[in-house]
Amino acid sequence: MDQTLVFFLTFFLHFFASLTLAVRIVGVRTKKMAASYALFNIIFFVSRIANTLQAPLVAGRIEKGILNGLQPDHFLFYGIVFSAFLGSLFGAFFIATMQRFMVTAVEKVYIKNSVLSILFQGISIRTFKTIVNSFTIPKRQTFLGLLNWDGISKKIIFYNMVISSLLTISVLSCLYAGHLNPNLRTTSLSLNGFIVGLSSLLFMLIVEPHIGIIADKVINKEMEEGFFRRYLALIVAARILGTFLSILLLKPLAWVVVFIAQMFF
Repeated sequence: MDQTLVFFLTFFLHFFASLTLAVRIVGVRTKKMAASYALFNIIFFVSRIANTLQAPLVAGRIEKGILNGLQPDHFLFYGIVFSAFLGSLFGAFFIATMQRFMVTAVEKVYIKNSVLSILFQGISIRTFKTIVNSFTIPKRQTFLGLLNWDGISKKIIFYNMVISSLLTISVLSCLYAGHLNPNLRTTSLSLNGFIVGLSSLLFMLIVEPHIGIIADKVINKEMEEGFFRRYLALIVAARILGTFLSILLLKPLAWVVVFIAQMFF
């Protein structure tokens, strides 16, 4: 039961993380970047906090395995990564729907000057009906835009992929490190906050400002909205790919965690 819960939690965590980019598109469309940015920050940080819930849900199972001298449960680790990949993928297909729905949310944030009040109001049957009525599928041009790299910063796309991988695997690598060095398993798990914090910091310093500046240029008519949408589509694709490839970082990052734990603790 705990394993199934972890899979579902991971799926929805990455599902909503993908949807955060819809707020950027809404900000450009409504020209209310501050309101959209406030909403984006809330969703982003809530998703990062939710990411840490993986640790207590999985730690007990891993602890028993270590005490019984068992090998790492690779099905559990790979299953979590696959759930993250599916969540990111499904979230990408719902960005267009969320974009239509969040136009209203951003307008309300702008009027009421409060994100929390909008979030509380959003928990209702009326909100659910609005989301259903806003449902739409991605247009064909969106997929074709993935083939057009004109004017796209390949470094930013690469950074998105790497940061997405780190955020996906951060908790898991710290848990896996407990198998590599059982004597330091508690210390290794405590380093999860450091890895998540570092990944989030890189996102806020490198990726997010870049996207925000491009959004401002679109609003000021220095760039076309079509270019911005194509850019975001590539960022979404990079995040999906980064989530999928994060499994390759599981053991290397776990060894890094063990090294840090041995050197400084």
